[in-house]
Amino acid sequence: MTPHISCDTARRWIALAVDEELPPEREPQLESHLDACPRCRQERVEAFARLGTIGVGVQEVTDEIDDLLEGQLGVEQLDLEPEVRPVSESRKYLLLAFAAMILVFLNLYLNFKWNEDPTPPDAIAQLEVLTEGVDDVSVVRSRVRPGETISVARGSHARLEVPLVGAVIEISGASEVQWPSPGGSVSTLKLLEGSITCNIEPRGLGFEVRTANLEVRVTGTRFVVHRVQRERRSEIQVESGVVLVSRPGIGGEIEVKAGERVEVVGKGMLFHPAPKPRTTPPATRLVPPEISPERSGEEHQEGNSGRRSRPLDLPGNRGSRSDDDGEDG
Repeated sequence: MTPHISCDTARRWIALAVDEELPPEREPQLESHLDACPRCRQERVEAFARLGTIGVGVQEVTDEIDDLLEGQLGVEQLDLEPEVRPVSESRKYLLLAFAAMILVFLNLYLNFKWNEDPTPPDAIAQLEVLTEGVDDVSVVRSRVRPGETISVARGSHARLEVPLVGAVIEISGASEVQWPSPGGSVSTLKLLEGSITCNIEPRGLGFEVRTANLEVRVTGTRFVVHRVQRERRSEIQVESGVVLVSRPGIGGEIEVKAGERVEVVGKGMLFHPAPKPRTTPPATRLVPPEISPERSGEEHQEGNSGRRSRPLDLPGNRGSRSDDDGEDG
């Protein structure tokens, strides 16, 4: 069965047929479309008719030039009277129209070639590598095909966008990643060495990051994965959201929340809870001038969060120090 083509494609192919550049294998598809579409069929007739008219005018001009070059037509034989100028003007406009039509055909042809050979559908990730120089920052953009290994040199950093799954991967310098992970879909990535930061949109598709001894499965979150190959160590730190962490070939997943961290070294897995917020230490309280040093020591014992503390070993306090039983020393 002949594949169906659109009217826009048929018009581009008609332009190629006029220029005798249409591949033979596409002629059956074009003829099948023209049989079903009277409008495109009429356009082809008009295109070839225009080409014939232009060809006649060009041939006449070419014959005159040949006669002049061969000496068969003298200059005195040329009729340069004003009454023949309209004919010359018409030929000038004819040549201009011919040149304009060539430009139109060329534009249609380039347009057709651009649409016919777009970016390969498997190149669905955009890579942007930034390298900081002495005076400026150079940016190199390219497309990544599945299965390629991305290496980022030390001193540079890269940004990998996978729009299909809503993932933005920030790759640090001296890192190496493989997208997608071997045997995985486009929603998987393997970190071979270095560190990456992943931003995943909550689209429900999810994303998975793998290392040699760690697997992270997420949906709508931000996290950092670090891999040191020579130490056989992988690390996942969640900045927001929740991720599921597991080890390859080992059943069971653990849930890691924002602020928590999991470290895998060899065959062991170490869980680091989120750090607790640091409390501000109590402010220092000055002793009023009218209170005696002995009284200030008692207030210091009562006011320090209920904990017993001993006064400082000042010269004025040495004679009144007491032992733990309350007796004077």
